[in-house]
Amino acid sequence: MEQFVYGFLTAGVLAILILPWFFWEMEDRRKENRSKYAWEKQSNEPESQNEVEEVNAQDLFIETLTKIGCKYKVDEDSDRRIHFDYQGEHFFADTNKGSSFVHLFDTFWLEVELYKTDEVSRLRKAINTANQSELVTTLFTIDDDEKSMYVHSHYSFIFRKNIPDLDDYLKAILYSFFEAHRSVTTEVSILREMEKSV
Repeated sequence: MEQFVYGFLTAGVLAILILPWFFWEMEDRRKENRSKYAWEKQSNEPESQNEVEEVNAQDLFIETLTKIGCKYKVDEDSDRRIHFDYQGEHFFADTNKGSSFVHLFDTFWLEVELYKTDEVSRLRKAINTANQSELVTTLFTIDDDEKSMYVHSHYSFIFRKNIPDLDDYLKAILYSFFEAHRSVTTEVSILREMEKSV
């Protein structure tokens, strides 16, 4: 019985002596890991202005437009707006030098005169339906002076060097605008046919 008590006491004394050393070692390792993480975090930050400029979507977008054969023009009034044509359609892109985003617009691609109330109604329904399935957003504006309804499309996306095959990436996005056109006009035709059958 005494041996058991002595053994128990010895184990307790050893635990009291060893546990602080164990926790001290663990704390040292945690500090090492924290400082290593902090060093890695700092080393990933841009070291120079040149590295910051690599995030510039505007120059990269212009470079990619040239690669896919598009002639472009930077707006004189706003150096962030780039106009270009692709497959017969006019687009413009809003970009910022310090941003990775491009805001792409295809405006005034369809017009309906307001006095054609049935057609205006169909077009509104068709736009709502198309927006449920298409990548780009289609919207309309009404010009009371011109007495017309105009249809536009818009899409915002990230544009960075680390995206693989930037040429194909941009072409796919541009193609999605034509898909939106097709979706809206097809839906208008379907609605027109449905009304005839009623």
